[in-house]
Amino acid sequence: MLARVVSLLSFCLVGALLGGPATLTHAQTPAPTWEVAGAAGAEASVAPAFTWHGFALLQATRSQTLGGTLRLTFNTDTLDVTLERIPLAERLELTVGLRGEALIAGLNIDYFQRGERLGQRGFHASYLQGHARLQRHLPAHNTVELDTQVRRWWFGHVGGADGLVLPAETWHTQLRLSWIYWNIDVPRTEWEAHRLFQRVSGFAFRVGADMLMRGKASAFGAEVAPGQLDPRNDAGRGAATLRLWAAAGQRFGALRLAGELNGAWGTGHDDITRDRLGGLTPYVVRIPGLPWAALLSERYLVGEGRLALGLGDGRAHELGVLVAGGIVNDPRRTGAREPGLVGGGALFADLRFGSWQVHAQGAMAAPVSWLRGGPYLSGLVSVGVRLK
Repeated sequence: MLARVVSLLSFCLVGALLGGPATLTHAQTPAPTWEVAGAAGAEASVAPAFTWHGFALLQATRSQTLGGTLRLTFNTDTLDVTLERIPLAERLELTVGLRGEALIAGLNIDYFQRGERLGQRGFHASYLQGHARLQRHLPAHNTVELDTQVRRWWFGHVGGADGLVLPAETWHTQLRLSWIYWNIDVPRTEWEAHRLFQRVSGFAFRVGADMLMRGKASAFGAEVAPGQLDPRNDAGRGAATLRLWAAAGQRFGALRLAGELNGAWGTGHDDITRDRLGGLTPYVVRIPGLPWAALLSERYLVGEGRLALGLGDGRAHELGVLVAGGIVNDPRRTGAREPGLVGGGALFADLRFGSWQVHAQGAMAAPVSWLRGGPYLSGLVSVGVRLK
């Protein structure tokens, strides 16, 4: 799946990279160990029209591999091999990896406009990618990060959409510079792959700027007027984005309060490079009740709050409510610089039985003016397990 890296990196990846101590040298090197975890689930929008997507995840990690951690990930249509946190010097670490995603990258097979799925405007998207990340850990929970990725795209028609003009098959090169403050205090096991939603305590944020260069650029999409293609997808070769991400959590006895903020201000983007918003999974900027990736935008600010009640021994289980809302550019998907409000709420259950985890949500989107019809209802169910 196109991870939420397009909207400030996935929460789980940041935790895996920064959640541990910054000490890079050890008197004794422990023996390498393997850890394996997996998860599977599905999200469905049940009204006003039925759409759904599923996912299956399996991840294996090996410690003490060239001084770092080897992470092998299969996620539905994606294969990823990454070697993380290779020590180069004191407080300086390198991460390198390869990734491939087949056919449904970015969920471009679905084209939503004002909440309605237009099947004739979807297409297949695939890519191969190499990426590298350099991190310099500073005192007082701070890190400076330089991240680069080179990606080669391929596209294909979906049945019944042969008249669609496809994007150019070309290279994308991206460079991102970020400053990270990370003061999250949770057990390392909270970042295992089967934990799709982390229960955080503390505070963290990331601010960054990235630049993207396309090998070649051309307009693509459906014809919206005689001789005119979708104006949202006639970008030049370059794109740039300023990004913000923040998260916080605090326990008050049996209650846990948590929040997350995602924001971006970009220019020069098209529907390949825009961030994905909408839905309930950790692979998007979450907006409860909307279909998975119902919105594609490079300019938005969306906040989320969760209130959960812990139950059972050690408060292993949680029942709670979440609300999200914000503002997004061009929610009608016409190419206009027109902001619109988004929002929604959900009830959730997060149940942990030893190495097993079950998560369920039921959600409804806010009845904002740009959505067609309604009400917009959705649900998510997932099961995860630590295998080793």
